[in-house]
Amino acid sequence: MTLPRFAIFAATAAVLAAPVQAAAPMVHDAWVRLPAVPGRPAAAYFTIMGMGTADRLVEVSSPLATRTEMHTMAMDAGVMKMLPLPVVAIPARGNVAFAPGGNHVMLYTLMPAAKLGTPLPLALRFEKAGIILVNAATIAAGDPAPTGNTSMHDHK
Repeated sequence: MTLPRFAIFAATAAVLAAPVQAAAPMVHDAWVRLPAVPGRPAAAYFTIMGMGTADRLVEVSSPLATRTEMHTMAMDAGVMKMLPLPVVAIPARGNVAFAPGGNHVMLYTLMPAAKLGTPLPLALRFEKAGIILVNAATIAAGDPAPTGNTSMHDHK
């Protein structure tokens, strides 16, 4: 059985017209410093690698926090201040670090399931790539930042 020419043409046109999926950013080394005092916010850190297509991080959320906010740190008249970050640009071929003293995500009112030694889930929502899920390592307040690849990510 052979397909009519118009069917072959239609199938070929559909394949050629399909949008090319952009290379999604990679998220690695995710970790959360749990608060020293219960009820205080925690802070999340990670590195985002652009993989060929510029994108923007528009939100970070967690099912174990009632609210999250992206922030950066900046000096203002000799005083270090925390400033909100509505979005974070991710270059096509570059890294953006969320690290102590710089960009970070505040996690407010953590659920009891957020505890030391238990990975804390984060959902990073990108403008183009959609949602990337990460399990962040948890450390105690005052402990040094973990080193190496401490997280995995998956597209939702």
